[in-house]
Amino acid sequence: MHIYTTGDNIGLSGTAVTLGKFDGLHLGHQELIRQLIREKEQSGLSPVLFSFDTAKRKGAGSLTSIRERARLCETFGIEHLVLFPVNEQTMAMPAEDFIREILAGELGAKTVVTGTDFRFGKGRKGSVDTLIRYSNRFGYSVITIPSRLYEDEKISSSRIKQAMSRGDLKEAEAMLGYRYFVMGTVIKGRQLGRTMGIRTLNLAVEKTKMLPGRIMVLLVCSGAVLGALQLYQPFQEFAGAGASVPLLGFGNTLWKGIKEAVDSDGFIG
Repeated sequence: MHIYTTGDNIGLSGTAVTLGKFDGLHLGHQELIRQLIREKEQSGLSPVLFSFDTAKRKGAGSLTSIRERARLCETFGIEHLVLFPVNEQTMAMPAEDFIREILAGELGAKTVVTGTDFRFGKGRKGSVDTLIRYSNRFGYSVITIPSRLYEDEKISSSRIKQAMSRGDLKEAEAMLGYRYFVMGTVIKGRQLGRTMGIRTLNLAVEKTKMLPGRIMVLLVCSGAVLGALQLYQPFQEFAGAGASVPLLGFGNTLWKGIKEAVDSDGFIG
């Protein structure tokens, strides 16, 4: 899978594109991706997920880090992931300019797949109707997918975050469609655990990553699962940039090759 960020020359052609924030890549998002895969199978179009990246905006919490989002996209069959920054400059781009320069120009879209309430462009004036209105001029078709429901209400990233904030990880995972997981890099901490006789694993994660109150963690090294740990009440040692996991039942030496931690069912690991 190819990943494109700010300043990259994308230059794609013959693609099926879905547009959105895609934080969490929940069951609603997965419906859009399934349509992209159908377009690939039926028309040979390359699946592209175009993500409006709001992670760096002040106060924005994320269900998935960039690294986690990329891994999920690859698992779901996406061939190109575009991380489009949301800032003052990009928010000032009129909807028509976005369609001409980005959607038709850089992405080479032949099919555009969106939810029914998708908004884009300056002042959020662009909508599904806007995409349809310009489709003939720029040579693409538009497919809209109805919202996925959970308990008769629309699934959304905001709703999942609310469930996590009140400690209802089961409900959050029911809307995600997979077990919630954390990926990060093992780093040296402040060695506070050893003063209490408890070795800890210090995991650096993106500052905006939401951490639940209780998760099961797998230690993974070169694709092999080394063991499982229960994590209660993760605490932040690094000003929101990491979590400390107590290594109960492990010896004092861990493989230096450990690079990531994922959830108990190993959805990705």
